[in-house]
Amino acid sequence: MDVADLAALPRGRAILTSSGMPAGLIELEDFSQKPDAYDVLQSQAYREGITVKNG
Repeated sequence: MDVADLAALPRGRAILTSSGMPAGLIELEDFSQKPDAYDVLQSQAYREGITVKNG
């Protein structure tokens, strides 16, 4: 793949590479749509020293 091929990937798709393994096309998921999204935000806030409102 060249740069143009990568740029042409649909939004929400990515190429995953790992040493010794073939590359794979993956679908990205927004964590905010997951059941534990609030926990993720709280963890991020703790690390960054900010306050997160529930909801």
